[in-house]
Amino acid sequence: MPADFVRADPAPVAGPWPAAARPDDRRGFRRLGTPLVLLGVTGAGALLRFARIGDKSLWIDEAFTVWVARQPIGDLWRTTVDLDFHPPLYYLAMHGWLTFGDDEATLRSLSAVLSVLSLPVVYLIGERLGGRGLGLLGCALLALSPLQVVYAQQARMYALMTFCAALSLLFLLLLIGRPASSDGGTPGSALRARLCWAAFAVSTALTMLSHNTGVLLPVAIALFVVVVMLRSLRGRRRGSPDQLLTLGSIRQPFHGVVGVATGLGAAVALWLPWLPYFWFQARRVDQDFWISPPTLSTFVQHWHDLVNANGPEGNYRIYVLLGVVVLVTLGVVQLRPRAGLLLLLLVLVPVAVELLVTIRRPIFFTQTLVWTSVPFSVLLAAGILRLRLRPLIALVAGVAVVLNALAIRNYYRDGPKEDWRTAAQYVAAQVRLGELVLFSAAWAQIPFDYYYDRKSGGPPIARHGLPTDVLGSRVLEAKITPADVARLDELTAGQSTVWVVYSHQWYTDPRGLVPARMSDSFRPVDSRTISDITVVHYRAGAD
Repeated sequence: MPADFVRADPAPVAGPWPAAARPDDRRGFRRLGTPLVLLGVTGAGALLRFARIGDKSLWIDEAFTVWVARQPIGDLWRTTVDLDFHPPLYYLAMHGWLTFGDDEATLRSLSAVLSVLSLPVVYLIGERLGGRGLGLLGCALLALSPLQVVYAQQARMYALMTFCAALSLLFLLLLIGRPASSDGGTPGSALRARLCWAAFAVSTALTMLSHNTGVLLPVAIALFVVVVMLRSLRGRRRGSPDQLLTLGSIRQPFHGVVGVATGLGAAVALWLPWLPYFWFQARRVDQDFWISPPTLSTFVQHWHDLVNANGPEGNYRIYVLLGVVVLVTLGVVQLRPRAGLLLLLLVLVPVAVELLVTIRRPIFFTQTLVWTSVPFSVLLAAGILRLRLRPLIALVAGVAVVLNALAIRNYYRDGPKEDWRTAAQYVAAQVRLGELVLFSAAWAQIPFDYYYDRKSGGPPIARHGLPTDVLGSRVLEAKITPADVARLDELTAGQSTVWVVYSHQWYTDPRGLVPARMSDSFRPVDSRTISDITVVHYRAGAD
């Protein structure tokens, strides 16, 4: 393997002991112990991801996942394109997963399984770059990442995107780190190279099809390829042809950076059928979207979430972030120059691109960047091991474990993001047969229906969204305008009792048109706020 990218010594040279100083009797123990430690770390990560996984109510996006996944494949595709802002890959996976059940724990287990599978992949990435020590520590940091635990317990596509991105990074390292000259050009090695190339192309395409912002992964890799090629060509002009070892050649397109470049082209080719729909969804986002413009506070919060999401409040956070900056810098130094550059670009380029796009339309949001935890964890692990002194390494690792444990505990203790379970039970306990329930945000009916129909035991009732029912609109998050008040009047005409479920009205009804109109002909007789949901019971007759 070329010495300027992947470490040739499989031993954990990034660890506190120099390779030459390791006693021989310890090497055998390490070879035996590494799989056991990896199994333990992966098991701990699995325990954290499955613990209390079904306790919290589904929130609106998770319920939307179930609603889409239940549809026939053709309808699923059309609904995703018309109403959503994401590719259909995760919904297709959930469509099959529903054969195991549709309770909260089962629905979220798909993400949890994918998140657990990411852990050994991260170990292989770290082992490839710096040996077993780096692989195990990087895997442990990801296993204990509060951000990863949160999204492993959501029936959304973020764990899938992280898993696919981790695979893409692993196969990328295999392509760059194994040029044709290193394996003798045997038929078996040529086949392995082609399989690795194909796996890189497929995993990169799947990342792009997991979430529309997954296109930022190949963007970062392409920038890395450009930088490496420019530096290598500059070295050749200076008479240093050995710097081209990892470039490969046109006649050997499955090796080195040339292999990565052609692999990216293949990934884009696999993704191209989605391009018209990507463009359609991007135009809808450009017209109107709910994400607010980022501020310095939200920018800092992104990095804190990457490090210690849901962590304790306090001024200590700034010191943690400063410490992380130091460790990441040390990690870049610890790794071979091109490896450090690659991981750094994978962490920073997606953030930079989202901020650039935000100049036109805000899209900067941590959950769209959750996959960057993979290169970030490896960089952080390399920085910790760069400290060299075993007591210092143990101290820093211990602090990371304590902070993450506190953050994960806080996450477990927090209430549900939106408690639709309780809201549906509250209505079911009081509503009467045939009464009308309206939703100030049309798609809020989806999580309400999930719980009302499955668990509440309430009587049959009429349910409608505003300004239109979800299936009657080509806009999932449609805003209520004065022209929509006529439909509200039509739905409530002749009703003596109406229930209105207010949710996300800050976005769909910022002018308060629904409560103002309801007060003209009805009076509220009861109201209850449940997390971010308010249920109001109206009776005919103004105050």
